[in-house]
Amino acid sequence: FPTRRSSDLLRKEAEHLPLQFRDLSGTKILFSNVDTHGIIYLTFYFDALKVPQDKIFHAYLLASLLGNVDTKKHSYEELAILTNLNIGGFGMTLRADSEQGKPHSFAPRLKVYVKALKSKLAEMTDILTEIFNETVFTNKKRLRELIEQDQIGFELNLQNMAPMIVSSQLAAYQTKSGAYNAAAYLPYNKFLKDLLTDFDNKFDELVADLKDVLNRLVNRNGLIISVTAPEELYREFTPHLSGLLKSMTIDEFKRENYSFPCKPKNEGLYSQSRVQYVGKGANFIELGYEYTGALNILETILRYEYFWTKVRVQGGAYGSFANFTRTGNLLFGSYRDPNLTKTLETFDETANFLKNFDVSDREMDKYIIGTMSKIDKPLTPSLKGQLAAEFCLKNITYEDRQKSRTEILSARQNDIRDLAKLVEACMNENKICVFGNEEILKDNAEIFGSVKPAIE
Repeated sequence: FPTRRSSDLLRKEAEHLPLQFRDLSGTKILFSNVDTHGIIYLTFYFDALKVPQDKIFHAYLLASLLGNVDTKKHSYEELAILTNLNIGGFGMTLRADSEQGKPHSFAPRLKVYVKALKSKLAEMTDILTEIFNETVFTNKKRLRELIEQDQIGFELNLQNMAPMIVSSQLAAYQTKSGAYNAAAYLPYNKFLKDLLTDFDNKFDELVADLKDVLNRLVNRNGLIISVTAPEELYREFTPHLSGLLKSMTIDEFKRENYSFPCKPKNEGLYSQSRVQYVGKGANFIELGYEYTGALNILETILRYEYFWTKVRVQGGAYGSFANFTRTGNLLFGSYRDPNLTKTLETFDETANFLKNFDVSDREMDKYIIGTMSKIDKPLTPSLKGQLAAEFCLKNITYEDRQKSRTEILSARQNDIRDLAKLVEACMNENKICVFGNEEILKDNAEIFGSVKPAIE
């Protein structure tokens, strides 16, 4: 009798994420009709291309300040109390995204996340209106405290941030979006340190710049809002949201043309670390390859088989990982790694491992099931809405997700072997970034374009 593969029992269809396009007062709404048990989840996507490139650090600073400084009506302490009493969560991030398959597409956005109970719709809207429209930067003591908190906190947490720093620097070698997001780490920290030098004399100029960036960024032009709630709650919230939108500025600003020198710097960044965080990567779409669902399986195989054995067990690193994105970025990395060149050699030999990849059907099935366990994690109502909106903005359709799923479920050993050429091409680009021990990095200076302190 023919035997059934265990992976045949997995769901064949990708999960449908409900999403409707609506319009409210001229603003695009991405509505997910999901039962949220009386909670409404909002994400405001503000277009950050209206901020000049020389003000990018002010935009990152603004994202840290909004909601934490005074408004015209309340001190920051009073605002914190109101927020804690009436809003279940409030936060924001500034980052650039690219559309799938288009590594050089570029869409920087300020994302503001907020949620509240059905009984707090009016209060939540009032607080958002106040933060968006009436934030002031006149409290010099408070601004200095927050800037010092961010700057000192970053340096105290530098070791834990090392994997993100290496990943972001490598991404900056590849694309404009990568360079924009990398600016949030080491370059932004340097900006904050410079600000704190002679802060009193720089304060007036800083306030003027923050006001200008706020007016450009928190603006209805180009705004998209994601709403996750059942239909009835959405209808109840619509008048409140309409009032908020009407209160916001609609001034027009030209969309800026950002330019970053996206080229491999092959940096060695040292600190007092005793171990290394080794990264190597490239963009496989730029090299003529396409994203395929089998790359998800390859991540699993490398993380739990090849890298696990070579980098962790034999090399002594705390861990290692592989990542392939729909925009084409490949990243191999290790963390808390006593080695440097040995790990890079392991990355370079990955293609040979794949060319000779030969496991039983049972083992292949295990890799597929392990991969699907990551993809099929249960989604909360808020995550369903968030993912639906993010997929939409990145132009990832249901058909794209279904195609990847089918490719994963139907993958065989030869599909993994076929990825050897993609990996080999990326490794041949020889783009690296390493965060680690000063002595070890300097002893291997010949492999780097530069060796310098991570914090200058």
